Amino acid sequence: MRKLVVAIAAAWIAAQADLARAADPTGRWLDESGNGHVEIYRCSETRPISDAELLEWMCKKAKSNAPLLCARVASITEAGKAELIKEGKKASEVLNKPVLCLRPPTSTEPRWTGGVYSVYLDVRADAYVSLEGTEKLLVKGCKLFESRWTCEEETWTRAP
Repeated sequence: MRKLVVAIAAAWIAAQADLARAADPTGRWLDESGNGHVEIYRCSETRPISDAELLEWMCKKAKSNAPLLCARVASITEAGKAELIKEGKKASEVLNKPVLCLRPPTSTEPRWTGGVYSVYLDVRADAYVSLEGTEKLLVKGCKLFESRWTCEEETWTRAP
């Protein structure tokens, strides 16, 4: 009986850890095109970033007193480097570039929201981010363009 109780307790603890991970998008994510890894971290944890003004703009979009999440380009794949060259950019210009600043979900907005920056399009936009299970992250950016809201979205995959 004692072994059964211990096994049930261990399973419950593992399930709680999975739930906590599901509700927490921190960690490393591979972007949809496989061009690079984005690291999502608590903004209070210092990371090297290449553009403090851009991060400040995105965090102003988050409009919250709650602890914010930040994200930066943590690494670039060979495919990503090739794509940057096509765009006339260098990997060194993109590495550590901030790409997200998000406030946590609320009772009226179930997604993480704030600001997003697209490295390849060189566009700033409003961000709407939601977890799809524990391994997928839906990242949506919306911007007013020629008097209409235009949105683009990607699904990122959690890196091992």
